[in-house]
Amino acid sequence: MKKVYPDASAALAGIGEDAVAPLIDLLEVEDDAELRGFAAQALARIGEPALEPLREAVEAGGTRGAVAGLVLWRMEAPGIRTLVGVGAPCDGSARTDSGPRV
Repeated sequence: MKKVYPDASAALAGIGEDAVAPLIDLLEVEDDAELRGFAAQALARIGEPALEPLREAVEAGGTRGAVAGLVLWRMEAPGIRTLVGVGAPCDGSARTDSGPRV
């Protein structure tokens, strides 16, 4: 039987934002790494509409969060910028150094 994941990944990426939530749910399927990989690939292809839901998944933790972090990393610049902001206050008050201020 031919695997349809690559074709389905491209089709779901073509749907765009409406496919994001179901794909995020697939990131936590514990017993099927291939299915998680398919969902991750589709989310990376969707791009910008997936950034915020992926960030939220990372903050939630667990398998879904770990895979979401990898997806953001794979998305390069926009995903990494999103990933770097995880856990930081939105008001810009987070310190980026650990040493004393001079």
